[in-house]
Amino acid sequence: MKCEDVTFEEARVEDAESLIAFMKESLSEPGLFVPLDADEYNADIEKEREKIRSFTQEENSLFLFAKAKGQNIGMIDFRGLQRRALRHVTMLGICVHRDWRGRGVGNALLEHGIRWARENPVVKRIELYTYLRNERAQHLYEKFGFVREGVRRRMVLFEGEYLDDVTMGLWVGEDVR
Repeated sequence: MKCEDVTFEEARVEDAESLIAFMKESLSEPGLFVPLDADEYNADIEKEREKIRSFTQEENSLFLFAKAKGQNIGMIDFRGLQRRALRHVTMLGICVHRDWRGRGVGNALLEHGIRWARENPVVKRIELYTYLRNERAQHLYEKFGFVREGVRRRMVLFEGEYLDDVTMGLWVGEDVR
């Protein structure tokens, strides 16, 4: 199956069960660069429905699935900040199933998400965090115009080691300077 066989759909409340299955499988993957252990993920159907509902109700938030043959193979979310002074900022999170990495799914998710952000009248800035040693992810983000803005030293305890992470940002609003 190729990336052109992939569809992209906004998450719906009915997707809660498949989201839980996707997250549990992803979090059980050894060496996945996510600061959440599988045993810490205690989601239940109602909690995940509420999470999805909150994304659909906030104009500066988006939750998008990549699907192949009806199965979730990736996801991207943009969680909009809620304080008036920060509503123009949305935080990006992305995860692609291990069997689909290197096949263009991450690129496609970012293309869809950045297009949404650019067309969104509220969103002007996308921000993300990634591990400093996750050079593959940083390269992908830089390809889309994200700029490294800072390093948070020893931010995450991962498999017994304190790791630095990188803050990256992308301005999607009109340049007013």
